[in-house]
Amino acid sequence: MDIRKIEPEEYSQVLDLRSYSFQSVYNEAKLDDFLHWLNAGHAIGCFEEGELIGQ
Repeated sequence: MDIRKIEPEEYSQVLDLRSYSFQSVYNEAKLDDFLHWLNAGHAIGCFEEGELIGQ
């Protein structure tokens, strides 16, 4: 791996990249969690004709 000193003018690019990669991982985890609960809801029959029973 090539390691070099980051120049001050590159800081914003590095921070943008870190922010983007964090958001991607975070959003993917949120989506996985949502799909997990959605599938669990279907498995126990929470949904009828696309709506929650009891609404």
